[in-house]
Amino acid sequence: MFAAGTAAVITPILEFRGRGCTQAVGGGIPGATTPATREHIVGIQFGTRPDTRGRLHRVV
Repeated sequence: MFAAGTAAVITPILEFRGRGCTQAVGGGIPGATTPATREHIVGIQFGTRPDTRGRLHRVV
């Protein structure tokens, strides 16, 4: 499970916390898909991976 926002990056959800309760997700560690997806997105943003869909536009 992960969350995405307007900053075009994802972050793993490791637990939910509420008043008097805590619920771990996935044993409290991220699964393999979340960090791999995050690294792929960040790689495209920093130019270390190709932007195969042409979605990035340089703003000067």
